[in-house]
Amino acid sequence: MLTAVCFVLLIACVNIANLLLVRSTGRCSEFAIRTAIGASRGRLIRQLLVESLALSGVGGVLGVAIAYAGINLIVAYAPADVPRLEEVHVNGRLLLFAFTLSLITGVFAGLLPALRSSRVNPREATTTALRTTTAGPRSGHLRSLLVGGEVAVSTICVIAAGLLLNSFVRLLNVDPGFDTQRIVVVQFSLPNNRYPDSGKRSEFVRSALERLQSLPGVVSVGVSNNLPLTGTGANSALAVEGTNLPRLERPVADLRLINPDYFRTMGITLRAGRLFDDRDRGRLVAIVSSVAADRLWPGQNPLGKRFRRGPDDSPFTEVVGVAGAIRTIGLDQSPPLTVYLPYWSFFGTEVSLAIRSASNMLIASSVVRDAIRQVDVELAIPTIRTMDAVVAASVAQRRFQMNLVVLFAGIAMLLASLGIYGVVSYSVAQRTNEFGIRLALGAQPGQIRRLVFRQGLTPVAVGLSAGVVASIGSGQLLATLLFGLAPTDPMTMAGAVVMLGLMAAFAVALPARRATQLDPLLALHYE
Repeated sequence: MLTAVCFVLLIACVNIANLLLVRSTGRCSEFAIRTAIGASRGRLIRQLLVESLALSGVGGVLGVAIAYAGINLIVAYAPADVPRLEEVHVNGRLLLFAFTLSLITGVFAGLLPALRSSRVNPREATTTALRTTTAGPRSGHLRSLLVGGEVAVSTICVIAAGLLLNSFVRLLNVDPGFDTQRIVVVQFSLPNNRYPDSGKRSEFVRSALERLQSLPGVVSVGVSNNLPLTGTGANSALAVEGTNLPRLERPVADLRLINPDYFRTMGITLRAGRLFDDRDRGRLVAIVSSVAADRLWPGQNPLGKRFRRGPDDSPFTEVVGVAGAIRTIGLDQSPPLTVYLPYWSFFGTEVSLAIRSASNMLIASSVVRDAIRQVDVELAIPTIRTMDAVVAASVAQRRFQMNLVVLFAGIAMLLASLGIYGVVSYSVAQRTNEFGIRLALGAQPGQIRRLVFRQGLTPVAVGLSAGVVASIGSGQLLATLLFGLAPTDPMTMAGAVVMLGLMAAFAVALPARRATQLDPLLALHYE
């Protein structure tokens, strides 16, 4: 994020430096006269730096005003789990930072035009002013270099935004292993003072399931100690019967305490075996995920196999079914080893209920809350959400980061296009007489247009190439933020290049069109 901010600032500085350089080219006569009447080089540099600092100061004030107006919107849109989010506000340190940044920006953006303009030769400047034909080659080369630089930095920003956007789309298309349609969920904690043991908690869960199942429009109700994509349940090391691994080397599984209807409610497939039923009360049975089955009993039928969890003298648990793998921690995390146990065997204080409705109309939150309070009127029920909202919350931070980077990339593209347009427009205006003479001597408008396009897009092409090379070299910085995508993805880079190329072509097209509409007689008259 900080890199994206710095890149946008760098593009703005280069853009302003380029425009100041263009402006200073048109003031050659003024600088020549000032030099001729005794102005020193230092005096000219100070004058131009003061002008640049005045611009950056006004920009800094406007930037702080925009930040003050927009920061509440950004904070409101940010995920709630962003650290220290409540501390984000405009304060004295921010104002000092903005002042210092404006000062540095003004010096950085104005130093190059000031140094170049202060070296003006009075005789050459006045002679050139009398012969207003074309701009000097060194001036054009410097402006082209700056245009190429800001296009290169813009390319890096746009490629980074494209990679994050592409990665986010791939993440949303991942199969989580469960269904999210027509499901509302609620998570809450049972107070220890009223539910001190597993028996009382299991009795509450049984009563709540009966109440919710009796509601009109409810297809099924599932319970678990934790919902998918909200973190692990209860981790435990497993010892497979017939093995003797040290405890630290045993595979660790995510324990989920569920009721028999949990799989039906969540749309999790049962690949083999059976679900829990009343005959399992008093027995130690489990359903394992396909990932756990492949890891614990590779190449074997896991049904009927036994494992031990906890101490070495604990009893064995028998596998009665195999369920499909689901992503429990996040869409970007592989499905872990998961073991499902019947909720009546033992249950903690954390309760997660999922209610599937029969139609597209979701069960109302008030109805669900009333049904739970019929079991315990004093229980605090938090917000009831849809399962789609749970999935969205699991990728909220990625979405927030992606949106900010895309925003910065859009600003970078806008600044670069304005810079290209300004430089090319000034170049066309400065070469009005040249283009008029070319037209008077028989040049076709298409030839003039191609000339402007060639000279305007050449630094853009160089900048695009440099930006792609820099993105390839620095792509590993984004590797940990990407999912299912290489930081050098060719399609993303090609899309960014095409987008920036079209933007640059549009910025050049308007001045090129203006160059072909010049009146040759008017140009010859001024010449």
